[in-house]
Parts: sequence; C-alpha cells; structure tokens
Amino acid sequence: MKQSILYVLLGLWSLAAHDVLGATYYTRSSGSWKGNIWGPTTSGTGLPLVLADLQDGDTLHIDDNITLSGEVRIEVNVFIKVSATITFAKSQPGKLYLTGQSIFQLMPGGQLLSEGNGNAQVIEIGNNEVYTGHDPDRTGPGFFDDGGWNPGVLPVKMLYLKADAAGDNIVLSWATSTEENFRHFIIERSNNGANFESVGMVAGKGFDIYDIESKYNFVDVTPYQGFNYYRLKAVDLDDTFEYFGVVVAKIDAPKKLSVYPNPTSGASIDFDLNFSPGEHDRVVLTDQMGVEVFEGMVNVVQNRVVFPDKLNPGVYLLRYLGAGFEQTTRVLVRN
Repeated sequence: MKQSILYVLLGLWSLAAHDVLGATYYTRSSGSWKGNIWGPTTSGTGLPLVLADLQDGDTLHIDDNITLSGEVRIEVNVFIKVSATITFAKSQPGKLYLTGQSIFQLMPGGQLLSEGNGNAQVIEIGNNEVYTGHDPDRTGPGFFDDGGWNPGVLPVKMLYLKADAAGDNIVLSWATSTEENFRHFIIERSNNGANFESVGMVAGKGFDIYDIESKYNFVDVTPYQGFNYYRLKAVDLDDTFEYFGVVVAKIDAPKKLSVYPNPTSGASIDFDLNFSPGEHDRVVLTDQMGVEVFEGMVNVVQNRVVFPDKLNPGVYLLRYLGAGFEQTTRVLVRN
C-alpha cells in the first residue's frame, strides 16, 4: 500500500546583538583620551588611531590608566575591554557615546571612576545612558551594554569567524580570547540567511579561559549548492546561549540528494538536498520488484519520511524527480 510522506521543516532564529569581530587596538601608556584621537596603538605599530577609521567589530583594549575628558563619540559597533582604570574628568566632563551593539567591559582589575559625581560624566550606548557620575564607581568583572550594567563576565569573546570553500566542502574557522563558564559551540547553517539548522557541535577548550587565543575549526562535508550561511550558537554551562555570525561561503557543486541513515530500520527515511527544490519536485519510493510504495512532493531541503508501518527488509529505490535534476538512490532496510 502506498504510504504518506511527512516533512520536517527548518526553524527560524533571530540574531543576537553582541556580535563583534575585528581588529584589536591596545593602549601604549597612561595619559588622556579625548577629542577625535585614540592615543594607543595597534599591535605595537606606534601610530595613533583616528576614531573615524574604526570598523564594525574592532576592539579597544585599555590596559593602562587613562583619563577621559571631553566628548568621545564612536559611530560603529566596538568592544571596549578595560583591565586598568578609566577616570571620567570633571572639567570638560568625560562623555563616551557608543552605538547600540557596542559593549563596554570591565575585566578583573578594571575600574571606572568619576571625578565629578554628576550627570555630566556619561556613558551612552544606543541612545541609552547606562552610566552617569551619580552612579557608583564600577569595578570589574562586569559589562555595560544597551541594557545597562551587568555585574558578570561575558561568557565568550570572539576574535574572528570565517568560512572558506575547500573543494566540495566548507571549512569554518574561528577563535576566542575569553571563555567563561562555557560548554560548547553548535554550528548552524542556512541556504537563505534566515532559516538555520544545526549541522555539528564543537566542545569548548575549557570552562574559564582569559586573554588566551583558542582556535577552532569545523568542516561541513554536505554544504548546499551555491551560498551557505553559518552562525555559531555558544552554549554556557547553565544552558544560556548567544549567537555569533553570520558568515557566508559559496560552493559550485552539482546538485545531489543524500539519504541517511542508510541502512535504515524501515520506520523512517531522512534525505537532504544541497539545493532548493522546485515547485513541482517530488520523490518516489519503489521496492525491489518495482512496486511503488509511496510518492510525495518535496518543498524543503531537509526531509523526513515517516511510515505508519515499518517497511519490510530489503532494497528500495528512492527516485528524485525535479526540473533539470533526477537521482535514484538505493536504500537498504534492515529490521
């Protein structure tokens, strides 16, 4: 008897706000930070950085005591990491304005002090005043985001995330500098940048890692034809999580259908496509005598066929019929 076919649909997830990747700039010596110049240097080059030259995701690492006087406005999303003391000046009151996805983090040993103890000393993130001179002085660990002060540690600080095509595979590589109470990464993939599925997991290097570069990689051996979008889901020990990404890589590969597991118990068959199916694409399953067991339309890339009654042991043929593409795959059923 011909059986019915059921499909598992992919879910939709939103992107997290704290997704900062980029170059890192360090302070060179104690002094004043004001106006349009960031006095420190990048990687010891000895050249001052003009704030207007910052890119989304850059990190400003303050490792020497400085005084912030006057107004400093950064118009891109940055990660400010403080392991020394920043003093907000009373005269020409210190004001720091950051965009909504920026993070201002006090590491252990980092401090935020106000000379004036008034409203004139301000940190604003995304048009929200998250600190004024009336607030208590702050000591790390903790961080400000557009929601205010959090007296904790960001569980993961990402240095970079990239995806590169390697033949028919895509290699993801990334690195962290901080992992606090952290468990593992889940790698998620999409063929449209919106609907993501889990394609693998990579364990963290350790529960508590600070200021150490930890490198990771993952090989996707079944990417989609064309563009592949990836993001990382970083899961902590308490099961809270945040997302990093999205990055994209393109594969120029022929269309194909993959069946798994194969052999199967006969209760269900899963098959994935590395392309988006056409409007009239369908599959047909026949037994070894050529008798049709079921047929159904295909409209998603990840599919599951569930049988009300298990298939009898034997060899079956799963035939995909689409516009410009046909494939027949042998499926072995073992009870």
